[in-house]
Amino acid sequence: MFSKFVKHIQVLFIYFFISILVISCSDREKKSNYAVIEKGIQHQLISFEENQEKLKMGDYIFLNAIFTTTRDSIFWTSKLTQDKGFYYQLSDSLMKFDFFNLLFTNYSVGDSIHFRMKKESFFHDIFNTEEQNILKNNDSIVLKIKIERSVSPDNFNVFLNEVQFKQEARKYQQKEIIREWVKKNMTQPVEVDSLLFYEKTRCTNGKKITEGSVFIIYEGFFLDGTRFEQILPTDSFIINYGKESQLLRGLEIVIGQLNEGESAKIILPSWQGFGERGSLNGSVPPNIPITYKLTINQYKENEK
Repeated sequence: MFSKFVKHIQVLFIYFFISILVISCSDREKKSNYAVIEKGIQHQLISFEENQEKLKMGDYIFLNAIFTTTRDSIFWTSKLTQDKGFYYQLSDSLMKFDFFNLLFTNYSVGDSIHFRMKKESFFHDIFNTEEQNILKNNDSIVLKIKIERSVSPDNFNVFLNEVQFKQEARKYQQKEIIREWVKKNMTQPVEVDSLLFYEKTRCTNGKKITEGSVFIIYEGFFLDGTRFEQILPTDSFIINYGKESQLLRGLEIVIGQLNEGESAKIILPSWQGFGERGSLNGSVPPNIPITYKLTINQYKENEK
C-alpha cells in the first residue's frame, strides 16, 4: 500500500516537473502555439530558426509569400516576382501599414508566420491599392510568409548586380533554343521583349486591352508539346490588368498587345516565366522556357 502511494507521488512529481518546463519555455515558443490578434490582424509563428537576425530599419527584407483565400485557394505567390524576389525596404513610411509594423516588431529573419487579415486591409497594406475585384466572394485573406533574408542598403546594389549577371547568363543559354522553336512554330513572330515572342492566331477588331477586368483562358506547354496547365473556357481566369504580378510577367506583357476576343501563341524565356524557382506545385522545373496558347475571352474597361 505504501509503495503504491510512493509511486503515485512520483508520478505527480514528474507531471509537476514537466509542467514547470512547459511554462518556462521562451516567449517565441509560446507564439508558435497561440495565434495573436493585434490591430485586427491575426498572426501566428509557425517555425523559427536559431541565431535570430533582427530586422533593422533601412534594410531590405525578402519574403517568400503565398496568399490564399480562407478556403486555401492560392491566388498569388512571390514566385511571380522572379529573380529579384519579393522585397520591401523597411522605412518610416512602411511602418504606417499595420502589417509591416507587426512584422517588424514581432519577427526576425528565418521566421515563418501565418497572417489572417481583412481583404480591405490586405490590399491596402501589401499592394497599396483599394482594388479587390479578383476576390469578390472572400472577406479575409491568409498570408503564409517566411522572412528569407535581410539585406543592408550597401549590399542591395551588389545583390541587383548578381541578379543581372544571372539573367544575362540564362539569356545566352536559352537564346538558340528559343529562336529554333520560334522558327519551327511561328510564321509571323513578334519579339515584344528580349526573347519573348508571340504570334496572333486569331485577330479581331475588339477593344485594345489597357486597364480593367480581363477574362482569359490559356494552356501552358513545355517545348516538346507536353501540357502542364490548362484553364478551360468554362473557368475563365479573371485578372485586374494594370496591376502587376497577377500572372507570369511574360503573359502580362503579351496581353497588353492584344484586343478583346484575340488569341495568341507565346513563348516565354524562363525569366518571364517561372524563373529560377520553378512553379509552385513543382510541375515546371526552374530555368526553362515555356509556351502558352492564350485567348482574351472578355474585357471590361475600368470606368474613368
